[in-house]
Amino acid sequence: MILTITRHGETIENRDRICQGQLDGLLTDLGIEQAKKLASRLKDESFDIIYCSDLGRTKDTLKEIRCFHPDTPVVFVKELRERNMGELEGQKHRIDWKVAVQEERKDMRIPGGESFQELYDRVNVFVDHIRSKHSNESVLFVTHGGPIHMMLMILLGMKWAESFARIIGNTSVTIVEVDGRCVQPLLIGCTDHLDS
Repeated sequence: MILTITRHGETIENRDRICQGQLDGLLTDLGIEQAKKLASRLKDESFDIIYCSDLGRTKDTLKEIRCFHPDTPVVFVKELRERNMGELEGQKHRIDWKVAVQEERKDMRIPGGESFQELYDRVNVFVDHIRSKHSNESVLFVTHGGPIHMMLMILLGMKWAESFARIIGNTSVTIVEVDGRCVQPLLIGCTDHLDS
């Protein structure tokens, strides 16, 4: 099983350092260009199925990928949504997430939102489902930074701080090979396609 995990292109909220959480978000011109470069990077890959977050910014990124993979089935899922940031959504960043993660404040929840632990649990159930349903297939995910960090912890056994120390930039590509209980990272957070 090959899992190719990608993040959406830059949004207005990313650019302006606004907390998005589960807001749809609109891709900037740069974000659209990033999505096109990601699509070109993935054009020669073969996928049996694509799972995409049901939020607007991932759907807009997927539109570019679909230019090269028009016949690959797509499933939109809530499980791949970004962490629900509750009352902080739409606000300027006010929390130092790196400090929160280093202190392993996994249960810290913003009012009306979800904790890191709840995000982890949501993604963990989804990854288990994917591993059992698509054990011999190549799967593409179009998702968000939070779920990607959770997938790194779930699949590779990374600790919280180790996973969040990795830069998962817009339209980054992470590839993980899964063979039973043997899990091998082939690429983590690669954005080389943006240099072209």
